[in-house]
This record gives sequence, C-alpha cells and structure tokens, in this order.
Amino acid sequence: MNISFTFRHMDPSPAIEGHANKKLEKIINFLKNDTPPIFIEFVLEASKLRAKHTVELRINTPNYLLVTSQTGPDFYLIIDEVIDIMHQRLLDAKQESIDKRKTVGRHDEFKKQR
Repeated sequence: MNISFTFRHMDPSPAIEGHANKKLEKIINFLKNDTPPIFIEFVLEASKLRAKHTVELRINTPNYLLVTSQTGPDFYLIIDEVIDIMHQRLLDAKQESIDKRKTVGRHDEFKKQR
C-alpha cells in the first residue's frame, strides 16, 4: 500500500501527516483485503490569500478509482471530513458492486423465459 502526501504552497508538516495517517486507519482496514497495488494520495493546498485550504484524497486500486476534496479554514477538520466522505463512498461502491453481482447470472435468463 503506497501512501503519499503532496504539500502545495506550504512546507511539509509532520503533524498534519501524522494526523492524516491516524485517521486513515479505517480506510486502510477497509482496503486491506483488496487486490494490490493500492495507491492513496493526499494533496494539501494552502491558500495564501484566504483561510480556505483544500484537501484532496485520491484512492486508486484495481477495484476503485475515487477522488474526494473539501475546502475550509482548518486542515485537521478538512482531513477528518475528507476521510469520512471517502469511507462512505468506498462503502457505497462496494455495496453497488455486490448488488451488481447479485443481478447478473441465471436469474436474467429465467426472467427472459417468463
């Protein structure tokens, strides 16, 4: 599992990285049984003019390709929001793929015969 951080318009911050890694545990636990390679990328962009910073989270696996971003005044709160949104999107995508698998198969053949 490859996790990378990109800091734009700011110096790298070990405190922010540590907070993000701690919060990423639930996404890592969700993806631990997924087929490799798994890429997780954080892009943190500080705004110089306003207190509107942007955090973007990208997850790229053979089964998922998802991107979520949020803006706000506090990096820590934005990171929490982005991870919560991404976790929900992963759950939704997994449920959608399960539902898709349930409807494919012989059931469709029997529907056609009726």
